[in-house]
Amino acid sequence: MATHDFSVLYARYPEVITQMPDLFDSHMFILELAHQNQAEYVKALYAYIDSAHVENPTPFQFVHRILAS
Repeated sequence: MATHDFSVLYARYPEVITQMPDLFDSHMFILELAHQNQAEYVKALYAYIDSAHVENPTPFQFVHRILAS
C-alpha cells in the first residue's frame, strides 16, 4: 500500500472548519476540504490507487478514512 503525506491537507483543517455550519459531519467536511484543495486531494487519492485488490481499488475509502480520523 502506498503512503501519502497528508500534512498539507491537515494544515487546512482549521480554515475549512471555520467555514462549516455549526453542525456538520465528516462527509460534509471532506467534500469542502476536497473542493478547496483539489490538487492535493487528487494526489492523495492517486497515492492509494492500488490500495486494495487490483480489480477493485478503493482509494476513496482509504483516503476518507484517514482524513476523517
